[in-house]
Amino acid sequence: MTRFRPFILAAILVSTLAVHAQDKKPTMAEANQQAAKDKTTIETNLLFGLTEGKGREFVIGNCIGCHSPRLIAAQRMNRTEWDKTLTTMTKKHGLWTIPDSVKSQILDYLSTHQAPLPESELKDTPWAQPKYRPNPLWE
Repeated sequence: MTRFRPFILAAILVSTLAVHAQDKKPTMAEANQQAAKDKTTIETNLLFGLTEGKGREFVIGNCIGCHSPRLIAAQRMNRTEWDKTLTTMTKKHGLWTIPDSVKSQILDYLSTHQAPLPESELKDTPWAQPKYRPNPLWE
């Protein structure tokens, strides 16, 4: 058992040094950068990919009561298609009447951030041409 003591002592010394190395306090700039990253991560996790932009708060307030943000983020339509979708939801599915000024901002947001993807970003599949970014496992 005595021949293992140097190894045990070395392991204790290395673990002690590692603990003390973690005690280093971050600078104010590092702390601010980390706080910004944490805020972005939390926001992204909460909103599931709805890109920050003008009108997003109206999408959140009017759409995620019935739909997962992931469903909204997965859709890719032009402004006309989004408008038809909102009209169908209002007329057939009981969505409250959205004031024109709010509807315009929702359509601005969706047609900007959830517009159809360019052909260069679409991937050929044996099933169909998706309207969303392809699964990375297809590569």
